[in-house]
Amino acid sequence: MATNRSGPPWRVIVADGLPLLRDALAQQLESRLELLVVATAATGQEALRLVAEHGPDLLVLDVHLPDVSGLDVARAIRSADSLIQLLVLTSYDSSACAVNFARLGVQGVLSKAAPGAEIAAAAARICAGELLPDDPMLAFRLRANTLTEREHAVLALMAAGLRNREIAESLEVTLKTVEYHAANLFEKLGVRSR
Repeated sequence: MATNRSGPPWRVIVADGLPLLRDALAQQLESRLELLVVATAATGQEALRLVAEHGPDLLVLDVHLPDVSGLDVARAIRSADSLIQLLVLTSYDSSACAVNFARLGVQGVLSKAAPGAEIAAAAARICAGELLPDDPMLAFRLRANTLTEREHAVLALMAAGLRNREIAESLEVTLKTVEYHAANLFEKLGVRSR
């Protein structure tokens, strides 16, 4: 898989199940001189095939694709090539979404409602190796990288709305263990409550 990781123009693939959004986003990305859209994909399987074919620097990936989830696509890409940058677009703000993608080393998670120019600017910054500190979801993701595997599991169940006792039952641990992990989560993530 040949890639152009040395500098611009950075090669980009856009994967989104909605043709109008996919085309508009590709056009917005192309408006930046440092980005070159080499392909677009309507499905997760197509995205995986195009990534293998083109070896892009960045994949702009919708969370909800018609055939497989964006999480599954990101997981497959990470297992095949850890150098491809990933920018995930989601239609809802979800810390659980950011945490799940953080485990895969995704460089950014942005709302699909963000203006196209903002998404394109974020794509260029990610390709240049910058972080997006002004993005609250990314800031959360960066803090989430310090979580242990068990803390990730507790956080995911919290995000799903389970109470501590239900989390303990689900993970087959004591309530005290869940409370311990919850306290660590609150401290690491800089929050005071769920």
